[in-house]
Amino acid sequence: MVPISSIFENVKNKVVQILRKHGAIDVSTPLLTPYTKTTSSETVVKLMCHSGAVVTLPHDLRQPFLRHVALNGINFLRRYSIGRIYREKRVHNFHPRQNFEVAYDIVTPTRGHFLVDAELLAVSAEIIREFEVLRFLNLSFRINHTSLLRAIFLYYSVPKDKYRTLLALVSDYLEGKLSKLNVKESVRSLIAGKDQMVDLLLMSDCSVTSVSGSQLKVLIKGRGEASALAKGAIRELESVVNLSQALGVTIPINLCIGLSAGYDCSKSGSVIWQIIGEIKPGKLTVLACGGRYDNALE
Repeated sequence: MVPISSIFENVKNKVVQILRKHGAIDVSTPLLTPYTKTTSSETVVKLMCHSGAVVTLPHDLRQPFLRHVALNGINFLRRYSIGRIYREKRVHNFHPRQNFEVAYDIVTPTRGHFLVDAELLAVSAEIIREFEVLRFLNLSFRINHTSLLRAIFLYYSVPKDKYRTLLALVSDYLEGKLSKLNVKESVRSLIAGKDQMVDLLLMSDCSVTSVSGSQLKVLIKGRGEASALAKGAIRELESVVNLSQALGVTIPINLCIGLSAGYDCSKSGSVIWQIIGEIKPGKLTVLACGGRYDNALE
């Protein structure tokens, strides 16, 4: 159980003040959500109601909110929510693992407003500045674009049914679960002759403005659908980075080409990002993540 302490309340109040300053209001959503086949996570806590229907406790604060937006036809809203989320443990007959999560969402009727993406980065950086202890964790942004991932897969002729497995392998590498050698061996057994693509996906800590001189050079300077997708993605990334820096973001923003957190929610093409830091020396931990959820909403 998460203890409620004066420290927790102090942190919560500071975060709420920042989010309200940006026009967000507290929107509570139903505690229980109908279980569907799209709820794929094994750690979702499932319950059965009196009628025999299966429902779930909140696995994150976003899925219930997406249902709320879709069912009520909401077009304009800035909302925040601070609440409990639950994870099913491997050992049963115990209380589910419980944590607190902060969500901040901006609902707009049209796509393509990069200022909204930049504002999310700026709000995150503002919260970090509010807490002095976070400044010593060697924080940085990982940023990517789902269209850039699609461009790489098209360029190297990766079958669509291999996307999910390939992205999972790269994600395990970024989380420190697999070495580069392990990833290459797994990809070889999955798809033959893709070492150059794997090197590209595992490249990180690259500046968005210097990609023309990186391993992406061949893809960007080519022609065809893959090249067009890559060029458009880089332009959008540059716009978001420049706007966020104009809004006061001083934390380093690095292009991480293999980052795919939120890929399924924004396959149509959008910026995705994470904040990482060294909570434990030498080990990177994801503190926050963001992106667009257009596909999930549909």
